Amino acid sequence: MEHKEEKQKFEGTDLYKFKIYSSSALKARGKKLASLSSNRGPQKTALAKKRKSIGQFGVLSPCLIAPAAKCLKEGLEIVDENGKPITEDTPGLNNYLVIIDGGHRSVAVAELNKDRNDDNKIECYFYLPFNDDVPVYELLRQSNIVTTPWSGSTYLSSLIMAKDEAAKNPMLTWVESMSGISGDTAAVIGSEARRQASTF
Repeated sequence: MEHKEEKQKFEGTDLYKFKIYSSSALKARGKKLASLSSNRGPQKTALAKKRKSIGQFGVLSPCLIAPAAKCLKEGLEIVDENGKPITEDTPGLNNYLVIIDGGHRSVAVAELNKDRNDDNKIECYFYLPFNDDVPVYELLRQSNIVTTPWSGSTYLSSLIMAKDEAAKNPMLTWVESMSGISGDTAAVIGSEARRQASTF
C-alpha cells in the first residue's frame, strides 16, 4: 500500500504539497531561491509598503514557489539571487526553487534582515502548487490576475516570456525596458506595445 505522504509529494522534489515551509527550513534542506527572468522586478512603492507591513506584522501569507527543473522544462528562463542564469547544467539544479508569486515579500524580508542578527531574523514562508500539472506560466498569470490586476506592461512581459517570437522582437523588448516611465511618452509606448502584441 502506498504511503499517504508519498501521494502529497510535489513531482520531482523532496518537498510536499499542502505544506508551508519557512525560509530557514528550506535553507536547512539545502534549497536556494530563484526567479523567473521575465517576472516583474520589485516596484519601489510596493516594496516600501511591503517592508513597512512585514516590519510591523511579519509575513502574513506565503510565497508560491515551483521547482527550477519544472520551469526549465516548460521553456522558461530563470536566474538565481545574483541574477546569474540557471540552466539544466547548473550544479544542484534540483535544490533551486523559483518564486512564482510573492517576489516583493521575499525581497522585503531579505532587505529587513540585512540589519538583523541570526536570532532575530524575520521568516519568509513558501508553498508549492497544490496541482503539479498546472504550467508555471499559468500559475503566474492566475496568481496575479486574481490578487493584483496586471498593468499593460506586465501583460507585455508575460507575452515576451511565453512567446519566442515576441522575445526576439526588438520593439517589444525595448517597450518592456521603457515600461517604468510615465506621462505622454508612456502612452505612446503603450499604444505601440498593443499594436505589436496584436500581431501574435
